[in-house]
Amino acid sequence: MAGTYDFSYAPGTPYAHAVELVGRWRRPGGTVLVDLGCGYGAIAEPVRALGLTYLGIDQEPAGVASIVERGGEAAVGDISDPAALFGQLDDALGGRPVAAFTMLDAVEHLPNASDVLVALSRYAHAAGEVPLIVSIPNVSHRDLGIKLLLGRWDVTPTGLLDATHVRFFSPRGLATTMAAAGWSEADAHDFDLEASDQHFPADCVALEADTPIGALLRTLRHTAAPGATTNQFVRAYRPETTRVPDHAPRAPTSPSAPFLSIIVRSEGTRRATLEDLVLSLAGQTCDDWELVLVVPGAGAARRVEHAVAGYADAVRARVEIVDAAAVTDRPWSLPGAANLGIDAARGRYVAVLDDDHVAFGDWVEMLRSAASQHPGRAIHVGVASQRVVATPGAWQRHPEGVDDTTAGPTLTPTAAIDAYDVVDRPRLSSPPGIGLLELLGAPAAPACAYALPRSFFSDLGERFDEDVAGAADWELAVRAIARCGVRTAGVVGLMWRLWDGAPQGIHDPGGAGRPHGMDYDAWAAALSALDRRPLLLDRGMASQLAGLAARAGSGATTDRGPDAIPATSPATSPTTSPATYQSLRASVRNLALAKADAEAAVAAMRASTSWRVTAPMRRAARLLRRAARLLRTDSRG
Repeated sequence: MAGTYDFSYAPGTPYAHAVELVGRWRRPGGTVLVDLGCGYGAIAEPVRALGLTYLGIDQEPAGVASIVERGGEAAVGDISDPAALFGQLDDALGGRPVAAFTMLDAVEHLPNASDVLVALSRYAHAAGEVPLIVSIPNVSHRDLGIKLLLGRWDVTPTGLLDATHVRFFSPRGLATTMAAAGWSEADAHDFDLEASDQHFPADCVALEADTPIGALLRTLRHTAAPGATTNQFVRAYRPETTRVPDHAPRAPTSPSAPFLSIIVRSEGTRRATLEDLVLSLAGQTCDDWELVLVVPGAGAARRVEHAVAGYADAVRARVEIVDAAAVTDRPWSLPGAANLGIDAARGRYVAVLDDDHVAFGDWVEMLRSAASQHPGRAIHVGVASQRVVATPGAWQRHPEGVDDTTAGPTLTPTAAIDAYDVVDRPRLSSPPGIGLLELLGAPAAPACAYALPRSFFSDLGERFDEDVAGAADWELAVRAIARCGVRTAGVVGLMWRLWDGAPQGIHDPGGAGRPHGMDYDAWAAALSALDRRPLLLDRGMASQLAGLAARAGSGATTDRGPDAIPATSPATSPTTSPATYQSLRASVRNLALAKADAEAAVAAMRASTSWRVTAPMRRAARLLRRAARLLRTDSRG
């Protein structure tokens, strides 16, 4: 083994990073740096340049001899035997104070690394809170993870998979090991490599960024957890006075966690629709849910608390209110609010709504049933919509004369915040069964139509993109379906309100003539964001794409309905190109298909169990609104 670890020091290497940490964290008054498992003492000269005496200990005589020949201090010793080591160390120090310990490329070679680190922590504490600087390979480097997926575990003489390594560390594994041994992390100066020593063979398509599979795997690794390109963890630690208990990995869900976390973004200004939503949840045929209400500040939190206060204890116990202003200094946005809700969610699945949605009676039950049959898939339900109009004064932010930021618990919202009138009957705006291609072709599809596995967020690290706020819901739905695939629950599960005449600043899914609030610039920004990511096609999509390409590129008459454009050549038209003509034909075909599908979905919705179950609630709501209008009329008279 002589010469195997005779590495040289150079700027920008893990050794240089370690020396920088020594300079930052050396114990004041300390004069000696003790390098445990020193090898050939690559940092001996840079340490002496810091004004410290270098003392190396290693069981390889050749390395010790090299250090001594270069004017350093070194001794042969076994760092895996703490009892003998510390006695030898006391003799070598001769009473000189230690400035720092280093263990560079040493911990991973020790079969009893945890015991050694515990003993060293106690010794360092007794010696005057001496810091420890380590350099340890990262077994979760992107190259290793990709190759392991391919069934490759290429052991090498040195490097990430050194043949003599007996311990392997990921970011979490390192944190757990060091904390359990009594070391508290003080600083990090990790060494990154885009291409590690495991980046071979050169023609491995999965390792290359330019290949679709390589781009996909890189994206998954980078979003899932930090440290994708970290080659060496270079960290500084302080000894703790007491040993820190082992850190058990946090389970994605606990046995008591609900099936569905319903995240609702609310400014607290639409109490009537929020109460409708909570009422619809309270009446679910399946109560395996929790409600996470995300609000922009303390005033909105008080209004929301007041809106849910009248419900039974069993309902209120399932409600958590997240005050965005208390946990982040970022400006309020719907994508940001959704991300905060995801952080607080405990369920196996997540649905993101706004406070103007309402759930049909068996929505949760249908989602849970579909998810049990297709675990890990996004679950899609149909969504109905209904136009409503705010009555005069309904959009004021708080009761007149009440400061929204300072009002106390006695704040009582008035009818001016609550009132709305229904304009027309519910209509089917998003039929059941929308997949990736349909979603890409209809960017107005609402995010509330999807329940997503929380693993999509907790394991893959995905989040709503706050840089494409106007289209973030749609953009995330595309990503989720591309990662998880999608299955339909086969029912219409939700209804949302499309507001007429809402002022700017209030979230308005149907405002300003834009479907679901998305304008062209927002859609283009979302497409640009998606173009930077590889999208994964699910099983069966090859046939769908082939059919789509055939319909778009051929002149075959496959239209349904009497209004189809005839398959004649537009050559005589001086203003219409063949490509434009074919595009128009495809659009007409798609509209005809969508019309037929929508008619079928409306019939299915009206025949569904959820529509029948919620009939009493719809009738009661109509009676209450009629009574409210009569009361307003009487008060004016």
